[in-house]
Amino acid sequence: MCEEEEKSHSVVRVVLLILLGICVFAGLYAVSNYNYLVFHFLVEMFSIAVAWGIFMLLWNSRKFMQNACFLLIRILFLYVGIIDIIHTLAYKGMGVFPGPTSNMATQAWIIARGLQSVGRLPRNMAATSGTNPNPARAQPFLSGFPN
Repeated sequence: MCEEEEKSHSVVRVVLLILLGICVFAGLYAVSNYNYLVFHFLVEMFSIAVAWGIFMLLWNSRKFMQNACFLLIRILFLYVGIIDIIHTLAYKGMGVFPGPTSNMATQAWIIARGLQSVGRLPRNMAATSGTNPNPARAQPFLSGFPN
């Protein structure tokens, strides 16, 4: 009886999470149709929270993972979050930085994505180098999740 209850609770949780995801995406779609600037701000704040979450996770696990690649990744994700804030505030229409052009926002976005790719490069190269290269070790990191 206990296993059946656990299974039913897990099914209910999955259904609720799916409904929550649908509601979030529907709300974001409605906001994007009403005011794209608010939509862009919300989405960018979520990406900044993810970047800083990765930084905090790797920073707090530094005692357990003494690896130069993880040092590079945690520092890069801190700066990616900072540059994404600059991108968000420089976005055309926000009014934080002077000037009507969106050039600064575009440059900040390109710099942040470049930092993310540079941060993944050493780990991918280390995973495929050596006497017995194994490209399968690089695959999880290419998707954004370290081994």
